Amino acid sequence: MGKTDFEYFSRRMREEKDAAARATPIASQIHKELADRYAGVVAAYEKGRKEA
Repeated sequence: MGKTDFEYFSRRMREEKDAAARATPIASQIHKELADRYAGVVAAYEKGRKEA
């Protein structure tokens, strides 16, 4: 994953967290789950970068 991908997933994670804060309870849960998925991708990228 390149820097552009990392920036994309980081931005999407922030956007989903922001959307979760504004959404109804059910939609908020969906936004939180998406944010968690993006956070996992970002964390895996950062871990891989540190090990390289």
